[in-house]
Amino acid sequence: MREETKLNNLVKYIFLGMIMIMGIAFLVVGARDVIGIGKAVDFNEIAWDDVEKDMYVKSGTNMVLDYYCEEVKTRNGVETGRNRWYLVPYSSDQENWHFIGVKVGKGSIEKYETVVEDTEDWLEGEVAILSYDLKITGRVRECKGEVKDYLNDYISEWEEYNGSDSANMFVPYYIDLTSTKGSTMMMVVGGIAFVVCAGLFVFFIVKSKKESQRIEGKVDFSAYTASGSSARPSGGYTDKEGFYTNGGDELDRILAEEERKRQDEEDRKNDPYYM
Repeated sequence: MREETKLNNLVKYIFLGMIMIMGIAFLVVGARDVIGIGKAVDFNEIAWDDVEKDMYVKSGTNMVLDYYCEEVKTRNGVETGRNRWYLVPYSSDQENWHFIGVKVGKGSIEKYETVVEDTEDWLEGEVAILSYDLKITGRVRECKGEVKDYLNDYISEWEEYNGSDSANMFVPYYIDLTSTKGSTMMMVVGGIAFVVCAGLFVFFIVKSKKESQRIEGKVDFSAYTASGSSARPSGGYTDKEGFYTNGGDELDRILAEEERKRQDEEDRKNDPYYM
């Protein structure tokens, strides 16, 4: 039973430890993003080649090119998520175009598509001004794997269509959108998870310790036969029925002694040869 209890406690501690680690991760990531966003630079006021991995940027744009990469997540044949990498202009260069990707989740794709259509109308001269404005805040990531491959394919098609070199026009980075609200919520969730799990850790440890003390301090009973087939423990009392009581307080000892005297007295009355 004790081994089973120890195993159950170990499982609980491992589970709580995993939740605590997740809580710490949420807390650290959330705090990092909140601090980073607070120090974010305006990506329309930096040189095109000043953009670098892991820097935080924020600004606005009223122009969005088409997306160059799409990621669709499915489970059991059902779409569960979608991400697209759209291209937006950035940098302080007033003479040349420079574009960087923005990773957009499923919930914001429709909004970006609206700006894409407006941008196409403006480029084709169908409208005089751009009608929308997008606020963009996030952390710069480096394009890798398939995202980088699709970006290179897009650049190749752009050069082929426009018949010109696009050197320095597209950078191998994208902005991973985030927000102060979302990062703060992540910190709160992480903090709550850590505090609750830490409290449960203390509770279970204290409870386990008290349980161990209760078991160790419990009065034990063991059989003892009058024939002496079992070794009699030291300190205790054996009654006429051959039952041995180990331990007990002073009152138990007195009552047992009185019972023994009473039994002896009855034996003396009933047996004339009793000595």
